[in-house]
Amino acid sequence: MTDYIPQDHEEGTKTVPDGFAQAGISFDDLLSHCIGNRDLAMRMLKKFGNDKSFPRLAEAMGRGDHEAAFEAAHALKGVSGNLGMTKLYEADCQLTDALRGGADREEAERLYPVVCEHYDRVMSFLATLE
Repeated sequence: MTDYIPQDHEEGTKTVPDGFAQAGISFDDLLSHCIGNRDLAMRMLKKFGNDKSFPRLAEAMGRGDHEAAFEAAHALKGVSGNLGMTKLYEADCQLTDALRGGADREEAERLYPVVCEHYDRVMSFLATLE
């Protein structure tokens, strides 16, 4: 039963592992998507490195294929949102909107490096987890 964290805990207390805030990850959001099961939350978080959304986004942006980039950004938005990666999610929401239907390619090119920065921060943090 120690795998479960009570609903009334607060971020920033001893129950939240170090590094989450710096990586732009809300431990509370992550836990809420994992029904409060800390072990499940950590397993899901560690699996993020296997997700292909960001590599597909990077490849599509490199080719200038904004339609494929939209699909990849949209998938990344879902994954990052479900894992409580709030900074990555917020940046990716803006990119997804700019890519939607080729709406604003110039804005998409401006926003893409911001998404990369947040992705790199998350991946650096994940590399520190056991």
